[in-house]
Amino acid sequence: MFICAILTITIFTITFKPAECVKCYHCDNCSEVTNTTPVRDSCPICAWGLFTPFDTQKKPVVIRHCVNETCTPGNVEIPNEGRLEGKCCQRDLCNRALIKRAHFAVMMTVIPLSLLI
Repeated sequence: MFICAILTITIFTITFKPAECVKCYHCDNCSEVTNTTPVRDSCPICAWGLFTPFDTQKKPVVIRHCVNETCTPGNVEIPNEGRLEGKCCQRDLCNRALIKRAHFAVMMTVIPLSLLI
């Protein structure tokens, strides 16, 4: 009886699996993702970013918002490969603040470790 219930649930799950997003679009400003072809290029959620297609078979797109409180909400922090700091889309306004915070966080972890040694 228990095995029949498990088999039924498994078959139901495989049969009625929701369709995966074959051709998806993501906004380059906010984390909005849609699987339908957008009517406009601009995002309907934030009205600022642009929808760009991406392949779901590849590594998923990670979108993070800017961590600087003084920056405009919705600006995207673009992670740099191999670096600790992130870059905001408004680089001239708040990139320095983001870099300062990243180095401050690193210093706060390195200094206590050096005191233990």
